[in-house]
Amino acid sequence: MNTFNKILYDSKIDQWMDDRGITENGTAMAQAIKTLEETTELLDAINHNNEAEIKDALGDIYVTLRGICKVKNRNYPSRLTLNTHTNYMTKK
Repeated sequence: MNTFNKILYDSKIDQWMDDRGITENGTAMAQAIKTLEETTELLDAINHNNEAEIKDALGDIYVTLRGICKVKNRNYPSRLTLNTHTNYMTKK
């Protein structure tokens, strides 16, 4: 996905969240719980080797993680790396 399409896609996600009141009334905890639910769906899809459901679950996880950033009023990081020495994720 090129940068322009990603920005357009992200703005549509943001608008979807705004339209449903998630940005204004949602909580990071609710979005984190939703992320966990979507992760469970991803595990099930992987277990059944269902490529369409894997793709769907990954997209849903992306949306819920973006939702956490929206309700916390933070920019969604464009790139994350795992710091193996301290076991946390950092922006790069």
